[in-house]
Amino acid sequence: MSSSTQTTTEIPQSQSIFKAVPAVKNLVGFNVFNAVSFNIVMSTPMILLVQRWGASKLYTGSLMATMWLLSAMQLYMAPRVEYIGFRRLLLAGWTARTMILMVVCVLPFVSGHMSHTSLLWTTMICMTLYSFLRGVANTGYWPWIRTLISPQWRGRYFSLEQSVCNLSTALMLFFCGFVMIKRDLSDFQYGYLLVISCIAGWVSIFFLRKVDAPEPLPDRPKRIEPIFKWMPRVWAEKIFRHQMLTAICFYLTIGAFPLYTKLLLKENINLPEKTIYFIDGFNLAAIVLSAWFWGILADRFGSRPIMSLATRVLMALLVIWFFITLRIIPANPILLGVCFMLYGIGYNGFHISNQRLALNIAPKNFPVLGISTMQVFFSLSMGIGPIIWGGVLDMMKGVHWTVAGFPIDRYTIFYAISALMMISAKWMIRRLPNKDDVKPRQVLSYVIFDAPAQIFKK
Repeated sequence: MSSSTQTTTEIPQSQSIFKAVPAVKNLVGFNVFNAVSFNIVMSTPMILLVQRWGASKLYTGSLMATMWLLSAMQLYMAPRVEYIGFRRLLLAGWTARTMILMVVCVLPFVSGHMSHTSLLWTTMICMTLYSFLRGVANTGYWPWIRTLISPQWRGRYFSLEQSVCNLSTALMLFFCGFVMIKRDLSDFQYGYLLVISCIAGWVSIFFLRKVDAPEPLPDRPKRIEPIFKWMPRVWAEKIFRHQMLTAICFYLTIGAFPLYTKLLLKENINLPEKTIYFIDGFNLAAIVLSAWFWGILADRFGSRPIMSLATRVLMALLVIWFFITLRIIPANPILLGVCFMLYGIGYNGFHISNQRLALNIAPKNFPVLGISTMQVFFSLSMGIGPIIWGGVLDMMKGVHWTVAGFPIDRYTIFYAISALMMISAKWMIRRLPNKDDVKPRQVLSYVIFDAPAQIFKK
């Protein structure tokens, strides 16, 4: 037996997570339809729609960032959510934000009667309200999951969640590519997608209502402790603070990658929108295929070695994109598809392990405050990155240099700096707790040798 298997803790492999955790069935239903709804209005379809209306890089980055930035509302709601009730808060927020989508659905159908400026302003206002409601309601989600899913199942639950969310999103993107998108694009086609998003939002609420939840705490205090008093207690938790700093560095690095890489494909490589949908679908397919794999490894070996492996995958990916912008590596569709798959695999590995670790090491005396703080820092990092890079890329629009015969533009600089930041995140992971002192090479040894041997032995 290899050293990798000697340093692990056995977990229940034969029992299904659906039997071990009955709430998972309805959680899966909620996540499937919520993912379809969310990824239409906050991903590729919305990006391409506002680009049709003449949106700048800064506008597009800001629009995508509203979701992440307004997650800061969790800091206000964190000390209150246990008294309101996890399910009650989520249902109220999800219902209100789906009603906002009903307004957004109308815009593509009336675009012929409005100026592009009015369309962009209306979209920004509606999506800001949408993100505000999401930020308030999302306070209850992760603490709720912590009460439903026991520690030994959390890695596999997050894997299952990522699988169903991204599989449904991938199918939606392939549907866009095959059916909805034709040669002569019109705003109406994007309007149909937004209608699908709205319908999926209402269906997700149906499943959310059926998930069990703990009763709200009684005797709500007359005065809730303000943020500036409880936040220092969370920050004083040394191990938890290290994880938050690591997550900030990672998500600042990777938060802008999908958005501006898609714009690179459209502007510099001149790929049609239909092809971008397909490539984005392959990215999500890679997440689906790798999710369960990452969750099992995280439950078996701990989060830190998995996070370390994932960042190495992403470092390699950023270097490949750097060489593509230098035209050292040709940008053929097969390679681009592989690159997007590597992004999905690497991001998924880090994200699943990071979420699992946050729930497991949350401060014992105030877990809801700790988890909410982690989610806010994660979201702010994902939101600030696109805004900063949107402004920087707009300012570097005129950058077209030639160094040693290689062309350098704004995207070359973007990938170079991102790679350096990913190296920093990799270094910071070393400070996190490590289950049984497992090394990344031991995980690789298990994947390459031990796991296949066990399968064939059966």
